[in-house]
Amino acid sequence: MYTSTIFNAMDNLFEFANHSSKAYSNTDIKQTEEGYLLEVLLPGFIKSEVTIRTEGTDLILEASTKRELPHFLNNKVSKRYQVEFLDSSTIEAKLEFGVLSIRFSTEKRKNSRNVTVQ
Repeated sequence: MYTSTIFNAMDNLFEFANHSSKAYSNTDIKQTEEGYLLEVLLPGFIKSEVTIRTEGTDLILEASTKRELPHFLNNKVSKRYQVEFLDSSTIEAKLEFGVLSIRFSTEKRKNSRNVTVQ
């Protein structure tokens, strides 16, 4: 039984190392009075490496770096969120301490737009 516990712990360790995309799979979505707040984990990236754009009702997040990151972090991340009635003119984004916060309203639907990360 002791041996089984050790092997289970080792399996969990290797599972974490082999599935590095889990570090980026966490997105917290909160509804606010104005619309929504998305908080996305992006450890290892800086503002200039993050791109946010909209296409109709899609909010698209891409992050890419040529810098060497720890082996358990990906150098490239891409996410697409479908948001009904997305008002692209209200999108604000801020990256602090590896957490990207994206705020937006859902009152009107606007055309496509690129967003500057603060």
